[in-house]
Amino acid sequence: MLNDTRKEEKFYTGMAEKVSRVVQKVRWGKNYEHAREVAANLGLVLANPGHVCETRFASSERKVYKVFLGNWLTLLTVVVKLKEKETDQGEKKILGNLITMMVQQVWLIQLMGLVDILRVMKDVSLFCQTVNALEWEKLERMHAAQRRIKETLVTQLESGELQTVDFPFLSQHAADLKRAVWHGKTLKLLPAAGSDAAVGFKHGLNNLKSLCLSISNNWFSRMLGPSKVPKIFADMAGCLDLRKLIRPVASAAPTVVAPATAAPSAAATSTAATAAAVVTPTVAASPSPAVEAAHLRKLHEWYSSFNVINELLPSVEALLEQHVLLRARLEAAAKDPAYQTKWAAELAGGGVGTTIMRNVVTEERFYKGAEGWLFVFNHSILKTSNEALVESMGGVLDRHATGGRHLQQPDYAKEAFIHWNGPRPHKAERLLAAALDRHFGKKPWHFTKADRGRRAGSVDRAWGQHKEFKVSKVVDRLAGESSRVPFLADGGK
Repeated sequence: MLNDTRKEEKFYTGMAEKVSRVVQKVRWGKNYEHAREVAANLGLVLANPGHVCETRFASSERKVYKVFLGNWLTLLTVVVKLKEKETDQGEKKILGNLITMMVQQVWLIQLMGLVDILRVMKDVSLFCQTVNALEWEKLERMHAAQRRIKETLVTQLESGELQTVDFPFLSQHAADLKRAVWHGKTLKLLPAAGSDAAVGFKHGLNNLKSLCLSISNNWFSRMLGPSKVPKIFADMAGCLDLRKLIRPVASAAPTVVAPATAAPSAAATSTAATAAAVVTPTVAASPSPAVEAAHLRKLHEWYSSFNVINELLPSVEALLEQHVLLRARLEAAAKDPAYQTKWAAELAGGGVGTTIMRNVVTEERFYKGAEGWLFVFNHSILKTSNEALVESMGGVLDRHATGGRHLQQPDYAKEAFIHWNGPRPHKAERLLAAALDRHFGKKPWHFTKADRGRRAGSVDRAWGQHKEFKVSKVVDRLAGESSRVPFLADGGK
């Protein structure tokens, strides 16, 4: 997706390649040692110039540029000396071009601005890669990032008034760049700017504005285009967003002033203030009961159309009743000081729904009598693939597919499915008993122990002393772990 934007924006084309050409000269051997010596003489700390890599992640690309800018004076000094010593005319010309590029005012403005723009893209990219990001929350975050780029960043680039919270890197050096001076070096101006450095600065900002518009048109259209976002996600967001269900019907989240509108201050230049600029959209108002019911009906109809889980899917009437029950419980809990503390971010209009989901699926006061609703909820939040989640599930599959067990693929796939979705075996006696009944048919089986009485264990080698266990050391340890879906275990625990 970033490659599409690079192709559209002329100045962005080859940015990584040009930066890499400079760094390649000093990233190893004698030139690297020379760079360290130069940095020491200048009183600077040389960041590792080897942080140049080809990557699809905006966060990594941004880091490459930040390291380059941090080493700029050192790299410039080294490249100038390399040119002076070079005897090959072809290499001498290449080094001269690199020096010319590095001291151009517009090019430095573009690179610094790119660091700030990629920051917005990095934040939304990293959020969408987290395990606990639900699909409608990802869409909210992407829409908020798109608005931030199109409205806040573009507006500031047009006016030339850069806020520290939105352009932390470029605004920090804007005063020097407007004078075409950086680190005591006089920068070269564009021919079109003549001798007016302010004109050159505006030209650089105009290029950044074009980049922002290209990102909005290309990068986000790849994620938010009509053909990319299934319409069913809107129905899920309309009735399954727990952040809306903890607030009364038609109650909007508290209004939060966007960081970009705040006047810059000393605190805004701090790392903490910069971190606070991460795009966090305000959750929309809670929909009316009629709207929620309409979304639930569409969602139920959608799941029924596949004819896969119909025997497990609750009736639409039961689903609607359970939704009303769960909403009432969540609204009541939100008035409890304990839950107000846990859900503070969500009540304020931010946060993630999984913070609330943790309480909903583990506490009987929420899920009792609403198991059908949670069944639909769980199926909905799993209708997207997440790299971290898939890797975790792959690890579970590997544990069951180990070569020493000699299982066929259908067998270990079924085991992994139960492992991932079912309750923990030591808390699922009824489930295990039903499985054994199904396996043996009418034949009796009597090889399990149903009691949980205290038994004397052997010597605990970890402590070097005799210790008693209720069942065994392993089972006692596992007994302290909660099931993913506790109401499927015995007694709902």
